[in-house]
Amino acid sequence: MRCRQTKMGTITALLLCLLPALALAAPARVVSINMCTDQHLLQLADRSQIISVSQYATNPAHSVVAQQAEGLPVNYGQAEAILRLKPELVLAGQYSGAATVAMLERLHIPVVKLPLARSLDDIRSNIRRMAKALGHPERGEAQIAAMDQRLAAMSSDMSGPEVVAAFYEPNSYTIGEGTLAHQLLNHAGMVNLATLLGLPGHNPLPLEILLTHRPDLLIMSPLPERGDRASDALRHPALARAFDESQVVRIPKRLWVCGTPQVLDALALLNDARARITHTISAAR
Repeated sequence: MRCRQTKMGTITALLLCLLPALALAAPARVVSINMCTDQHLLQLADRSQIISVSQYATNPAHSVVAQQAEGLPVNYGQAEAILRLKPELVLAGQYSGAATVAMLERLHIPVVKLPLARSLDDIRSNIRRMAKALGHPERGEAQIAAMDQRLAAMSSDMSGPEVVAAFYEPNSYTIGEGTLAHQLLNHAGMVNLATLLGLPGHNPLPLEILLTHRPDLLIMSPLPERGDRASDALRHPALARAFDESQVVRIPKRLWVCGTPQVLDALALLNDARARITHTISAAR
């Protein structure tokens, strides 16, 4: 945009002309205190902008950008430590430490809070929000365009028999309506057992109930190498007898827990699983 001489004076005219550029100025010192904002930050910002990320950023069990986060200083979400970093912008999640966020805001440190993504539209909105805050709105639009292009090219064949699937998480939890995982399951053309049972959000699903209803497909995270009480139900012999490996799809939770473009990797796994189960059901008839 070219600046034009006006009657209002040279200085005022220049300021008005520069406002759009100032609004998009990229903050030079950005701190993330949430594992989801870590992932958006690492995929949208210049590395030179990143002063610190949360302690979860380098954990491959939680983060899709763990390798990119290597070498960056980490923080534990404590306000005093964050203030010492002299941030120009702090990125927080919807449920990040309320006391930390409140203190930062009282001290007039800009904080952008990212809401949970419960749909593909939410992901697009969050990408735009993060990209704008980081001073790179064009990168956000490019990321969304690439995501939509891949989504359009993905096969979600809705033909064939109905496939009922169930999420089964540690501590015998399932995932229902109002979540990103549920929307992805619907996008893949499958029915969520949690919906049939009237279980929205995250709710317990006792093993006995799961075995009684016997869905066609079981969606689980990869089993941890070491057993723990939370994953005991996932290793139960009755579960192994009821579902062979062809009826199980294991999707790393990091692919969809934060609503990044990598959710399409999870959708691809769901599409493949549906095609496999549909073929099995059709062959058995």
